[in-house]
Amino acid sequence: MGWNLITGIEVGNWVAERVQGNYHDDDSEAIGLEREGKIIAGVIYENYNGRSIFCHLAVERMNKVFLNAIFDYPFMVCDVKQIYAPTLSDNHRQIKILYKMGFVEESRLIDSDDNGDLIFFKLEKKNCKYIRS
Repeated sequence: MGWNLITGIEVGNWVAERVQGNYHDDDSEAIGLEREGKIIAGVIYENYNGRSIFCHLAVERMNKVFLNAIFDYPFMVCDVKQIYAPTLSDNHRQIKILYKMGFVEESRLIDSDDNGDLIFFKLEKKNCKYIRS
């Protein structure tokens, strides 16, 4: 069966469960990676304003095809200048993944959650290493 890129409500719900959020498919886009019929990675894009977009990411495993797809959508299709990824400060695995992808910490809401700070990470189009030319 292999690895397959998928979209749709099932991806959005899968990501939302893992980031303690909700998925509304009427104003969001979800892109996922499936292996042997099981979702193993996904991203929800929302709050597009023409210049930027927010993403919520959940990953068990991923590959380069998934990385190319999840950055092609905001930067090439939506033509945004930056992506923001809000993440709780106790989510160390997520923070490590975001840094590896090239995101940097933009701002922090101190003690805004029972589990710590809410950190806003940002990736600018000019710094994204996964955009295919």
